Amino acid sequence: MKTIILQAVFITLLLGQMAVSRAQSRVAPLISLESVSHVKPTLFEFTFPEDTVVHLHIMPRFSETFTLRVLQSNGKAIISKEIKGNEDIDIDIEAFGVYTLELKAKDASDIKVIMNKEQVNF
Repeated sequence: MKTIILQAVFITLLLGQMAVSRAQSRVAPLISLESVSHVKPTLFEFTFPEDTVVHLHIMPRFSETFTLRVLQSNGKAIISKEIKGNEDIDIDIEAFGVYTLELKAKDASDIKVIMNKEQVNF
């Protein structure tokens, strides 16, 4: 009888610890930006810890056409667009996991990117 009670207490504690771990993992910030490279193409890696819709607002400040790609962690491009300079563009992505934002432009610092109301600095 004592063994059954001890096993029940152990299982309850174990399940409680699992619930706490899950809750702590959801407290992570929505977006974590990390510079991957400052050579052309310019890359930024970002992570989404849970399903979310990501809104990108791209504002180039030059006239040349440039390429924007959003890559999944396996390298597959989920978005690949040529964007004309001096034209703002909005893109929505359903995301979960690690992604890379790739810009192929003469000077990525002349492109202002807002991701879910946070500015990405190149």
